[in-house]
Amino acid sequence: MTRDERTTPTRLWTGTTLRTLAAGGLALLSLATLSAALTASADTLSLSRQDPIAEPPPKIVVVGASVSAGFRLERYAAMFGGLEEMAPKILGREASAAELAERSTSIEPATLWTAAWGHEVTTCADTMLFMGPERRARKALGDALATEPDLLLGLDLLFWFGYGNVPGDGPGSETDRVSRLALQQKGFDLIDELLPHTEVQLVVGDYPDLSDAVPLMINEKMIPSAEVRAELDARLRAWAEERPRVHVFPLADCLTRLRRGEVVVTLDEKAHTVAYDRAMQFARVHPTRLGTAVVCRELCHWATENLDAPLWPETTRWEVFVDAAEAREALLGESFEAMAKKD
Repeated sequence: MTRDERTTPTRLWTGTTLRTLAAGGLALLSLATLSAALTASADTLSLSRQDPIAEPPPKIVVVGASVSAGFRLERYAAMFGGLEEMAPKILGREASAAELAERSTSIEPATLWTAAWGHEVTTCADTMLFMGPERRARKALGDALATEPDLLLGLDLLFWFGYGNVPGDGPGSETDRVSRLALQQKGFDLIDELLPHTEVQLVVGDYPDLSDAVPLMINEKMIPSAEVRAELDARLRAWAEERPRVHVFPLADCLTRLRRGEVVVTLDEKAHTVAYDRAMQFARVHPTRLGTAVVCRELCHWATENLDAPLWPETTRWEVFVDAAEAREALLGESFEAMAKKD
């Protein structure tokens, strides 16, 4: 072997061998760079495929009158001589301590919806809305809109824009009809004034039949005739139909089915019919804790079919509402009227 053919340390770093090594080194360097780039791209791709950051829950605010405010007769019973004196006059019989307690209290719907969805539902409901519907509803809506909500729930927001004392010759007269339609229009105008400047969705209840209400709470002069109530409902639906962000919940149907004993609750895989006198307070105007649970769940069931999913969590299990209202005993118990007949 000649000297030129022998490989020495010097030769490794000179001439062709050095150039080859240099080229190879550059290639390795390029591969490393490419690998790093691919890794970075993969990391970026991996990040882009991760679940998106969860959107905050929709902001929901309750607006309305006494039902929305969780009216409790026990707080006002003293005005009528106290529950012990008031109940027998209404029932025509003595009431047990359990009935007095159960049929004089309720719970705020916002509390039940908060429990159902796991995030706070706030309330701007006003028990005294009947004392000045236009003025007090304006304030309640203004307070609610100031929180920039996504959804307003007004089960009885328009109730006193139809019910109540109005000028005229009494229920059934043309003057009474004209006055009630004019009162309803004030409610429409108020909503039309305040809501177009927002993106909020609004749910309102229709007009329930309270013709069996106890006069101590709502007397007959405050109740529209069946014909006028039907006209109020038709006008409400026609008005809402022209406003995509306004939705009408059939509150009247819910109350009618309660009165007929047609509301069946499935609890622990067993069906239970809700007793009307367990669902309504003594004056038959406001729901009890159990009645409020029924209304809240009914609205949830209706909303899953009528409102966009982002605005409405799909929670319709009866257990959630009955337990949040602490109303299991009321649901499982016999009708008070039926128990009284046995005694």
